[in-house]
Amino acid sequence: MGRTKFLSQTGIMWTMDNAEQFEQDLMRFGLSKYESKVLIALLVHGPQTASGVVKLSGIPQPRIYDVFSSLSRKGFVESTSGRKKLYRAIPVQSSLGKYVNDMDKFVKRLDVEIESIKSIKPVKAYYIWTIEGPQNIDARIESMVHQARSEIILSVDRRKLRNNLQAIRNASDHGITVALVVFDDVDQETINLIPSDVIVNRRAGRAAEIVMVDRALGLVDLGIADDPEDYAIYFDDNKMLHLLSYYFYLMVWQNNRDTLRIPKLSHYTLNNIWLTCEIIDSFIKDNISLSGEVDGIMNGTAIHLIGKVTGTKVLPGVQQTFFLECADRTYSVGGKTAVIEDVRMSKITLKMQYGK
Repeated sequence: MGRTKFLSQTGIMWTMDNAEQFEQDLMRFGLSKYESKVLIALLVHGPQTASGVVKLSGIPQPRIYDVFSSLSRKGFVESTSGRKKLYRAIPVQSSLGKYVNDMDKFVKRLDVEIESIKSIKPVKAYYIWTIEGPQNIDARIESMVHQARSEIILSVDRRKLRNNLQAIRNASDHGITVALVVFDDVDQETINLIPSDVIVNRRAGRAAEIVMVDRALGLVDLGIADDPEDYAIYFDDNKMLHLLSYYFYLMVWQNNRDTLRIPKLSHYTLNNIWLTCEIIDSFIKDNISLSGEVDGIMNGTAIHLIGKVTGTKVLPGVQQTFFLECADRTYSVGGKTAVIEDVRMSKITLKMQYGK
């Protein structure tokens, strides 16, 4: 597209730099460089003739029809009939959305297959991995957010938050519970960009930068802000995650409760017991009834329970328990490592019953 500046359909001025960035991003979906250039030209400028696209994209004239043909087969472009054809881009929600959905289905299927293989021959070794450099840490956080299926809990600085806002937005749009702690380096403009269905707790000062996903993946940034030698540790060990979760709750989360925002959503899916109790207490305080669907372990056996949530018992650092009233009895439910409760929870879906 040369160095020409042009307006997108949203009125945003595009330059060579951000156009090239989008070209590189589209190439991650299997498009060639020429295909990416043509697609962006059509997305920004609307329907065009072949010669019009050549002028806008800067690709060689002899290649244009091959590129159109390829983009059409891949579901990104369509054309009118007749001798002088017009070409237009299929809306990205339809074209790229299909790729994302197909990839998500593949990832889920692959996860199931891998877990099935592991169940036959379990992998017993646990490791802590070191990730060096801010860019690599950012990439790992983004990857963790994309892997989430139930819950994301994180406390990060302004830069990491800004870099991962879109991934966080995508996760919350897919019904994943997101709980975020922001420090006082995060300005109001950035806070306004946080989706309204994200749980937000604001606190003064700085604490450890932590990311936890599905109580299965954990990352702790051990560096100093803007330090080029920044590094983090990453792990998936259950015992380490247990310690990290309670460190987060006691040292990061509880530091300031006055600014805690828990949106009144129709449901939450959770893995961490302390966050579950926080949400339950918030809704019960507002006289909103709750039901819960719990997956967990009782007496060494997997159990699935559905019932009414009647309350919690919380002693910070000692006990995190909620109570589930089922048809046969009321169960006490704790976290994955619970000892005194009836059930050790691995996952819960809380549903709000407004007006009941």
